[in-house]
Amino acid sequence: MLSETEKEKLIADLEELQKHINEKKKHVSKINKEKEKWFSEKRKYGRDIAEKIGSFKEQRSARNEITGSIKEKKEKRKEFNKVIRKKIEEIKKYKKEKDDILKKHNLRGDPSKIKKTINDMEFKLETVPMSFKKEQEMNKKLKELRKQLNEYKAVKAQIDKIGSLSKEIDKLKKNSDEVHEGIQEQAKEGQGVHEDLISNSKEINSLKKKEKEATKNFTEMKEKYQHLNNEMKELRDKADEIRSKLKENNIAVAEERKKSDMQILKEKGKEVEAKIKKKAKLTTEDLLALQGLNKKEEHKPKKKGSKKTEKKEKTSVKKKETKKKETKKKEDSKEK
Repeated sequence: MLSETEKEKLIADLEELQKHINEKKKHVSKINKEKEKWFSEKRKYGRDIAEKIGSFKEQRSARNEITGSIKEKKEKRKEFNKVIRKKIEEIKKYKKEKDDILKKHNLRGDPSKIKKTINDMEFKLETVPMSFKKEQEMNKKLKELRKQLNEYKAVKAQIDKIGSLSKEIDKLKKNSDEVHEGIQEQAKEGQGVHEDLISNSKEINSLKKKEKEATKNFTEMKEKYQHLNNEMKELRDKADEIRSKLKENNIAVAEERKKSDMQILKEKGKEVEAKIKKKAKLTTEDLLALQGLNKKEEHKPKKKGSKKTEKKEKTSVKKKETKKKETKKKEDSKEK
């Protein structure tokens, strides 16, 4: 049996412990809010990083597609230029053949002009009167011009081939230029996508640093929270030891503890409800607190009704029983 002095000391110790517990509880609550804040920050940065990485992959895919298309166009232009060079070599060959023939026959002048001169002279011979000598001179000159024109026919094949190849080269050059324009346009587009990629990459790196910082702060707050919780548990264990000693002498102490626990659960319950409204993620601790609160509510003793209500219920039951008996008697008399 405890003496009064011992009881007073224990109660004083209990009150002091309870004071420390309440202070510790406030500190725990503050650290928990800080912990949850950094946890939310960490998750937010994680979501932002995932979104940016998704965008980065799309941009990289677009850039690679453009790069592939440019490569194909360059190959196509390379083929055009290869064919152009080949045809230029052919033109050089036909030009040399033409020049050799002209040199061999000592041909000068333009074949089209020679032909015109022939036509003009023939017309003059037929329409203009002239002396015999003059006519002979003109016929001699016509003979020379016709011979020269026939010699020009020997290079006509080369001239036609040169003209045909020149047209083909012009067409190929036009195609090559169109492909080159397409390459420049896509190169410009690709450069824009590439710059976006670099910008996106920098943003991802920046977000990763922020996420790392948030994770570090969250871990620190979590460790503090656990440490403070352990300290509070130790204080509560000591308080429970004192309550155990005072149990037979002071029941009110235990009742106070129940009230205190219930108050803590209610406060935690409010925090959890706020999280649910915000659609935030619940921690294991939140779920346990919510479960504990529900159990407390279930085990609450139901309020008893007033004496008047109980008396009315009893009277009502008696009236029902009397009515049943009277009905049975009437039925029995009818049967008789």
